[in-house]
Amino acid sequence: MISILSGARWRGARGARRGALCATALLAAVTGAAPAWAGAADPADPGSSGGLGAFARLGQRPDEPGALALAEGQATYPAGPRRVSLATVAFGEAGSAHDVTASASGDAATGRVRARAGVGDAALDLETVRLRVGAVHAECSAAPGSAPLGSATVEGAAIAVRGARDVALEPRPAPGTTVALPGGAGRAYLNERITEADGALTVHALRLRVGDREVTLGSVTCRPGTGAADQEDPA
Repeated sequence: MISILSGARWRGARGARRGALCATALLAAVTGAAPAWAGAADPADPGSSGGLGAFARLGQRPDEPGALALAEGQATYPAGPRRVSLATVAFGEAGSAHDVTASASGDAATGRVRARAGVGDAALDLETVRLRVGAVHAECSAAPGSAPLGSATVEGAAIAVRGARDVALEPRPAPGTTVALPGGAGRAYLNERITEADGALTVHALRLRVGDREVTLGSVTCRPGTGAADQEDPA
């Protein structure tokens, strides 16, 4: 499945895509903080989790050539779908990601939740910066009474900056790793962690920002429950 949203198709696309086979959502803006629906967990549910395989914002205005806003590969617990898999997600003319997956699960009896999301590989060309990666995934888990846990892997990743040396990225980056690209071309954020006031944890495996262009591969959110239910909810 290939998903493209660009130019004039930006406006009104939310309603047109609502009935898509796989759960998707538009990304109106991405900042250093988590979007309201980051990782797709439901903030109204005390025991929820979610994964989002890939999302991006390329360009500030919908009439810009190549402008694009998308979010693909979204799984949620308990609302569902619990598992989503896409063969290909296209980032307009900038490139594509393959084997985009997300899963979310939980246990209503214990309040434990888990999520995993990412891509098998991706190749993106943001004009002055090119990104090539292998498997990129973020994971999280949470249980009542303890801080959520998260991790990220970024396999075979390299960023090529025009007129400068290539930058290789660590496959097991430490939480909150930031890589400044040569010549001020942009920044890469690895294993990025965002903790909400209610204790929910969002992990972005890889977020690349180049000017007004931004792409995130692998995002999950885990919000522990209370464990108040008396039976297990199958994941």
